[in-house]
Amino acid sequence: MIISLINAAKVCPGYGFIHEPENCTSTCSATNDQCPPEEKCCYIITEPCGFHCIVPKDNVEKSGKCPTSSPNDPNWFLCDAHSCDVDNDCQDIQKCCPNSCGSPICMTPK
Repeated sequence: MIISLINAAKVCPGYGFIHEPENCTSTCSATNDQCPPEEKCCYIITEPCGFHCIVPKDNVEKSGKCPTSSPNDPNWFLCDAHSCDVDNDCQDIQKCCPNSCGSPICMTPK
């Protein structure tokens, strides 16, 4: 299967609910992204923390729709979950979907 990345959205990595490091220094602005075309101004928590130009993730959507309810999934009600940023972060056919709290988790689509 060939997947086209031409129209894939570029997504910065997310970190869920974390305590942000102190004394971060940014080298770019997310509101005025002037990074090279293959990069995006994203917040990172690793050293050096802050907003920096990095290669973002390609958001190539997998088929199917995210479930609107999944009470049997142990992560469905976990409000500080963050297991994915894009569908490609999930295994097999699973998609990156918001749970009941809006936290992104890998789920089997409908």
